[in-house]
Amino acid sequence: MNVAHPYEFSQTEETIDVSFDTPQQTKPKDIDVVWTSTTVSAGLNFQSPIIKGEFYADIRLEDAIWQLEGHTVTLHLEKSVPGLWPYMIKLGKDIDPCSMCYIAKLLQEKLDLTAVDQAFKLFKEAADKGLEEAQMTVAMIYGGFHPIYPKTYRDDSLAFHYFQEAAVQHDSVLGSFHTGRAYHTGVGVNMSLAEAEKFYNKAVELGSHPHALHNLGVMYRQGLPEKNFKPDAHKAFKCWLKAAELGSPEAHHALGQVYFRGDNVEPDLYKAKQYFEKAAEIDPTNFQIPKQLLLAIEQLQVQQNTTDDTDDSEDGDEVEIMQSDNSSSGTILMGVAVGVLAVSVVAAFAFRYL
Repeated sequence: MNVAHPYEFSQTEETIDVSFDTPQQTKPKDIDVVWTSTTVSAGLNFQSPIIKGEFYADIRLEDAIWQLEGHTVTLHLEKSVPGLWPYMIKLGKDIDPCSMCYIAKLLQEKLDLTAVDQAFKLFKEAADKGLEEAQMTVAMIYGGFHPIYPKTYRDDSLAFHYFQEAAVQHDSVLGSFHTGRAYHTGVGVNMSLAEAEKFYNKAVELGSHPHALHNLGVMYRQGLPEKNFKPDAHKAFKCWLKAAELGSPEAHHALGQVYFRGDNVEPDLYKAKQYFEKAAEIDPTNFQIPKQLLLAIEQLQVQQNTTDDTDDSEDGDEVEIMQSDNSSSGTILMGVAVGVLAVSVVAAFAFRYL
């Protein structure tokens, strides 16, 4: 079963509002809404209903209205008896997936282990019915990324399964990113850089996902020769440039490393400093300007000043030699600085997990 998030609802003691999206250019005449005081069927003409089932409780039919704004249909309902509904509708004896998620969220708020486990079971049931929101929630729980659920729920292979379901069934951007990450790292599934590349690119195409771009850069830079995936510094550089434009601090830091190390580009300490500074500005907790870079810039400036001071006291031939030596010393200095910084390269090119 494949269910995107077909509708959302909110409520007060007296009212309940239900909304669902339709294709662009939808007109009121294209909408089909049929309701009684106890049931509802709503969607597009000549298609399966988006919402169909029995209300949790009766509504006041004479006050029920619907409207189309943009491409969103909203149903406004007045409850016959005031009070909060634990769910919206049910299909036969079963609660529909959206209502399952609604109940699960309410249970989560209690922060009680029993209630949290009940919430998880509802999320999982909704996920198995194909609801995208539930698939992503269950995947985050299994992956150990959900702050409420303890690590005892951790199961990397099941996390991969639900991320992939969301990616394939619903073109989920985040689901595609996490599926690519799993294939990239071999966590929860056998490593496949070809599959990682495919799902990372899907996340980029669907939503210009900066972390997917950054991880693509990591993958291209490092390669995996034993998997016939050769390193490509040029492709990595292009990915990091795009990710940096989208605000990725990891990409800014990686570009700083590229210019500091002269990795397939001309070494440029000052450009490296700009990228390191931007990474630290975006995420000061995890990124700082490397002290080795600041030291290298300071030493280079001293050498340049020394060269300038020597110009007036040397003859023309000697000045030309000094200028040449200064250029080569800058390159050598870069080499020394790169050696010192090499220990942090792994951290700079680390995977992005969220």
